[in-house]
Amino acid sequence: QGTGFKLVNSADRLVTGRREGLLTYQHGTVCDDYFSMNSAHAICRVMGYAYAVSWRNGYRYGIQRHKSIRMDDVRCSSSFWNYCSYRSAHNCNHYEDVFLTCQPNSAHGHGLRLVDWRGHTTQRGHEGLLLYNGGTVCDDYFNMRAAHAICKALGYRSARRYRSGHAYGAMQTR
Repeated sequence: QGTGFKLVNSADRLVTGRREGLLTYQHGTVCDDYFSMNSAHAICRVMGYAYAVSWRNGYRYGIQRHKSIRMDDVRCSSSFWNYCSYRSAHNCNHYEDVFLTCQPNSAHGHGLRLVDWRGHTTQRGHEGLLLYNGGTVCDDYFNMRAAHAICKALGYRSARRYRSGHAYGAMQTR
């Protein structure tokens, strides 16, 4: 749980930087029932941002009517995703869709992150799942040279090794 989130603009393209976007989950929208700043912070963090700046609801983009509502009743007792629950069934309309603005993480302004199975940034020297702008990275044509370049961008001297596969469970449905 906690994966598959994206912020998109009115053309259904990925939003980057500190810009408001329609919050989507598995290509559908997220309803505002029980949504809070805790929810906003948790989701921004899961997508690789530092924190949420603001959120609001509404029907603002024409693309909303072409999307299913995939998530409702997002309740977070803290600002981290492992303290959240939600339902995939909903009682919403698109006027309740969530729009979110997230603050980029200055240390990871390039959109790259290594996370553990809970979605937290890994400790230095530990293996992690590679995310780019909140989504996983495909291993097609990935090699040790790519691993070294990414590790350098993340502030490491070099990569020790890399592997691909489904070792991180639900974190990999992004």
